[in-house]
Amino acid sequence: MRKLILFCLVMCLAGLVYPDIIPSGGGGDTTFLDLTDTPSSYSGQSGKVVKVKTDETGLEFMSDSIGTYKQILSCSTSSDTTLNMGDGARITLYDITLSGNAQIETVLYNEGKSPEDGDSLILRVKASGADRLVSLYQGGDGTFKFGSSLVPNDISTTTVNTIDYIGCQWNENRKRWVVVSYMKGY
Repeated sequence: MRKLILFCLVMCLAGLVYPDIIPSGGGGDTTFLDLTDTPSSYSGQSGKVVKVKTDETGLEFMSDSIGTYKQILSCSTSSDTTLNMGDGARITLYDITLSGNAQIETVLYNEGKSPEDGDSLILRVKASGADRLVSLYQGGDGTFKFGSSLVPNDISTTTVNTIDYIGCQWNENRKRWVVVSYMKGY
């Protein structure tokens, strides 16, 4: 009996018993662009994603608004430094180990890349060897901005063997990282 079941299964999979249920590869559309409810060309669509149209009548290309969702970067410094974000991400956790007092001067991206409104940057600051002070530069574009409820003097010395967190969010209108949170002593 097992041999008969196995024989029927093999014959079905080979398309010898029920050939109409096995795709033959003939006819039909062979590429995405051949479909009638899709864009007719890939031209100018590099880096975009496909989504269902709002009216649900087909597919269309759209900018990848999410981009890279998260990245984790790190650096060690004993002096003023610039953070390099590479191509960037919607959420970046930047581990910073301080072996001396330091100021974070600016945040740079690869050429042609920049933060988008609402991107998040979390600085995870650790002091090495002794207590260390980190400060955030408040100059021009790409630097940091404080509000009235969280001011630069609120960011104090990071105690050795603990971690402080500084949360920032990109404000496109101001072209700066707005400091929105500071948590100490983890």
